[in-house]
Formats: sequence, structure tokens, C-alpha cells
Amino acid sequence: GSEMMYNLEESEARLKRAEETFEDAQLELLLSKSGEGDLSKKEAQEVWDWAKVQMEKAADDVVLAKAQADAPEEIEETVEADAQA
Repeated sequence: GSEMMYNLEESEARLKRAEETFEDAQLELLLSKSGEGDLSKKEAQEVWDWAKVQMEKAADDVVLAKAQADAPEEIEETVEADAQA
């Protein structure tokens, strides 16, 4: 089928990596603000923003994967209802 299947283990592993990346980005941003980082403040902010989006997307995937694991049928109905709204 063409519909997206979410694998909970993979999603959780991705979220963990995304969280670690975000923490690194946050540290880099703090260092750049004090002038100790490898990146300029602007670059560090961009990396931080990107890492935050990645982390949020990964977190969404985990939520979807958990929901799908609990009730694979209901997800599709919900998506269709949203599309018609």
C-alpha cells in the first residue's frame, strides 16, 4: 500500500537522535552567544531552529506510530474526516 506505515521503534530511535542533536545545537547556540563557539550566532541560531523542527517532527512521528500501533484502522478514518472538514 502507499499509505505511510509508522514503526514505533524506528520513530523512537529517530526522536532520541533528534533530541541529542537539539541539545548539541542548544549548547552551540549558548557558546556562540558568549563568543566561544565554532559558529557565528546567526549560524548557531539557524542550526538550533532546524534541530527544533526535526525534533518536533520526530516527536509527531512517535505519537502517530503509537496511535497506529493501538488502532491501525481508526487513523485512516480520522485522516479522511480531516480532509473533508
